[in-house]
Amino acid sequence: MKRETTSTKLRRWRIMRRRECRRLKKQRRRRLKVSRRASWFNVEAPPMFCLHNKHHREQVIAFAAKLRNFAVRKSRDVIIDFTRTERMFADGTLLLKAELSRILRIIGNAAKIKCRPPENEKVSQVLQQVGIYELLRYRSHVEPSYNDVVSWRHASGTGARGEEYERILGDFEDKISSRFQRGLYEGIVEAMTNANHHAYENLRFDGLNYVDSRKEWWMFSQVKDNRLSVTFCDLGIGIPRSLPLKKKQLWDSLIEILRRTPPDGKAIEAAVKQSRSRTGLGHRGKGLKQLVAAISKANESHLLIYSNAGCYSYQKHNGKEEETHFNYKGSILGTLICWALPLDQEE
Repeated sequence: MKRETTSTKLRRWRIMRRRECRRLKKQRRRRLKVSRRASWFNVEAPPMFCLHNKHHREQVIAFAAKLRNFAVRKSRDVIIDFTRTERMFADGTLLLKAELSRILRIIGNAAKIKCRPPENEKVSQVLQQVGIYELLRYRSHVEPSYNDVVSWRHASGTGARGEEYERILGDFEDKISSRFQRGLYEGIVEAMTNANHHAYENLRFDGLNYVDSRKEWWMFSQVKDNRLSVTFCDLGIGIPRSLPLKKKQLWDSLIEILRRTPPDGKAIEAAVKQSRSRTGLGHRGKGLKQLVAAISKANESHLLIYSNAGCYSYQKHNGKEEETHFNYKGSILGTLICWALPLDQEE
């Protein structure tokens, strides 16, 4: 057997040392990864982001409350786990985006929010299409391909700006009858105006004690099967809380009639029917009533207004108009307006 030289011994020692260093480095990385995982709080997203179903609505509200509690109040890094999410409706998805935008603005660099992508491919496409992945800085290589996903448009902003109408509905102008265009334009701008003038007049009852001076709104739109759908959201105090501030006489008359504080659904209905400009000037918009007027011009159209724990519904079917209001258990702590109408009706 050949005797090992000094240089060979040194070479073998260096190789063994490098291997040991690599092993120790991997071990340290593994321990660091485990400790980082332990510091992140996992928030499981609900199976469906939907507000019209009572059960799913409660899950969405509870999910949003957890995000606010751990990311803002406890300054904990959060991972949103979308693994089990199966469906995304426009109302629940827009509320999710609005909540995330607000939470991220509040926490700044105090905490981080990341996400674990869903197993459902269509849900992942929705999160990519409406900018939620971008908000969470998640690099996704998903390319939206489903027809009812690529047709979604999204926008957000502050104040009432007519150019936002062009940005979100400009591509559809040739499909929208001239009969509805002015009403839609005025309805959207009026929703922005309401958010700017009325929605953020006081603290939101979410336990964060945060004054939102930005007065932001968020909006989705979609043209599918020759129907236009628009969903608008603000995270202000809500119509039921703003009603006694804006229209005290109406609020007092409701209390006198009902002999108790009006439930949120009834308050929304009253605001719609008695809506008028805050300044009282005739040339100003008609607020929520103006939206109903615009929608009522089209047959097979509907309008839903969610605000806090209440909901107001208007629909026109076969020329007949139906209005109703109802209440849910939990509050979305804001206002969400959804309307849809066909695009092919003639004068």
